Amino acid sequence: MGILFKLIFGIVSKLVWGFASIRWPYPFNILILGTLCRFFGINLFEAEKPLEKYYSFQDVFTRQLRPHSRSIASQADVISPADGLVIDTFSLSNERPIYIKGEDYLLEELIKERISCKKGVGINIYLAPHNYHRFVMPIAGEIDNVRHIPGAHFPVKPSLSAIFPKVFLKNERIVLTGNTDGKIWYMVLVSALNVGGIELPWLDTMQKGMGGRSFDHPSDHLFIQGEELGYFKMGSSILLLLPDTDVSELTIQKDTPIRYGESLVRNAVIHHTL
Repeated sequence: MGILFKLIFGIVSKLVWGFASIRWPYPFNILILGTLCRFFGINLFEAEKPLEKYYSFQDVFTRQLRPHSRSIASQADVISPADGLVIDTFSLSNERPIYIKGEDYLLEELIKERISCKKGVGINIYLAPHNYHRFVMPIAGEIDNVRHIPGAHFPVKPSLSAIFPKVFLKNERIVLTGNTDGKIWYMVLVSALNVGGIELPWLDTMQKGMGGRSFDHPSDHLFIQGEELGYFKMGSSILLLLPDTDVSELTIQKDTPIRYGESLVRNAVIHHTL
């Protein structure tokens, strides 16, 4: 059944990806894309361009925002990297299973790396189709490593978790290893149904077709907090994993809508002053 599901949803993803990539000439783009935006509840009022300037649904999904549409929370050590819904917050440890949406995971299975972590917190942010699909740097620092983990494209929608268990292990994902003043943290970008790709424009062209590889990223660029890192080509999930951070430092609760730039953690061990 697992192989059949993987095949079916792989085909569905390709079909939807193909439709989303169709470029509609004016004025058909207004009619077709406008209908789809209303169906998914996509807000284009804060988009950089008006509806008539978008020619495919993929253009809409990867839209840029108008300047100053978002602000970075002051006094926040860690900000939300994306718009979405905080599905869950959970304790982090490599000494026992961690629980995400009621399911148990091993930390090293998620990130494909053995690390020393006796305590920490994790935050699961779900990006629905209507959400802004670009994600930013949650903490000022460097990206030391990028790891691509091939997998399926099962739905990550919370209401479907009983039908599709353990999707964070089964789905394709990219693990970013962040380094802030020597403190290591992780951002796991999880593909989902219909996600045609996860784009990291700052990667070298030769490295974009990662194909299950892991490579170090030269530590010659300091990303500032809130700097854009990339985008999903459709909705998905982000797991932000913060070792050595206490749950009491969280400024957000689960089942809470959030926008990128809003505070997630204050007074954390991980911090950087710009």
